[in-house]
Amino acid sequence: MKAKITEPLRSARLRRPLVPSVTKDADTPGLALHVTTRRAFWALSYQPKGVNPSTGKRWGGGVRHELGDAMLMTVAEARTAALAAKALVQSRLALSGLPLRAKPRRAIYSEMAAVITRRIERRERNHQCESSIAAIVR
Repeated sequence: MKAKITEPLRSARLRRPLVPSVTKDADTPGLALHVTTRRAFWALSYQPKGVNPSTGKRWGGGVRHELGDAMLMTVAEARTAALAAKALVQSRLALSGLPLRAKPRRAIYSEMAAVITRRIERRERNHQCESSIAAIVR
C-alpha cells in the first residue's frame, strides 16, 4: 500500500496484534514501514544504477537497507535517515568509477554532509510551505 505515512498511520500499524504489512511512503520514494508478526522496522529500498563491475551486467533485483526499529523511530526520524542513506548511496555510486585514492576521504565526507544538509533543508522548506498553505485553506 502506498500512502503518506503519518504518526496516526504509524501507530495504527504498530497496534497489537501486529498484522503483516508493507506501507510505502508517498513523500519519500523508497521509504517503507515493514510490519511482521514479530517486529516492525523502517527500510529504504532502491535499485542501484549502472553496471555491476564483477559481472558486467546491470544490477539485478533491488537493495533493502533497514533504517531502524519502527517502535522507537518516529516518521520524521525515518525520513531523515532515508535521506541520509540516499545521499550516502549516491555519493558511493558517483565515486565508484574513480580509483580509490582519487579523492581524499575528508572531501568525500564533506560532500556527503553537504548533500544531506541540502536535502534536509529542502524537505523543511517544503514542509513549511505545506503547513502555511494548510493554514490559509482552513
